[in-house]
Amino acid sequence: MVKYQQEFLYSVRGDVENLIQDHYNEVYPVRSVFDWDMDWDAYEKLEEAGMLKIFTARDGDTLVGYLWVLLTPNLHSKGSVLACDDGLFVARSHRGKAVAKKLLEFTEDCLREDGLKVFHIVGTTEKPINSFMNRMGYVEIETKFQKVL
Repeated sequence: MVKYQQEFLYSVRGDVENLIQDHYNEVYPVRSVFDWDMDWDAYEKLEEAGMLKIFTARDGDTLVGYLWVLLTPNLHSKGSVLACDDGLFVARSHRGKAVAKKLLEFTEDCLREDGLKVFHIVGTTEKPINSFMNRMGYVEIETKFQKVL
């Protein structure tokens, strides 16, 4: 049975590296430009500042999914905060079992309890999540472009 919870960096770091590597290999849009090299110190500082939340899905003790959320000041609306995903990933072994759906719902509930009003999630054109996000009640609000310089 999969359990959904909020965890802290120290409790997931040892378990998350293989999943992050799989995530990077599968969907990171600039793999040819940037090597996978997590800045764990920066993540620790973000968490200490209350700007990082990590939500996980565990099957027993095994980490099978995560949703990392960055909280940032909304510079267009003084005093408000935006929640933006920094990565949603579910292990291949647990896809098709509603893990992403339940993890997203759990995350939304936690963010709502914390008083947040808006949650942004970004997908890639390489692995589109549009239909899933629409089913979850999200609306597409912008198109993002990138150019390797």
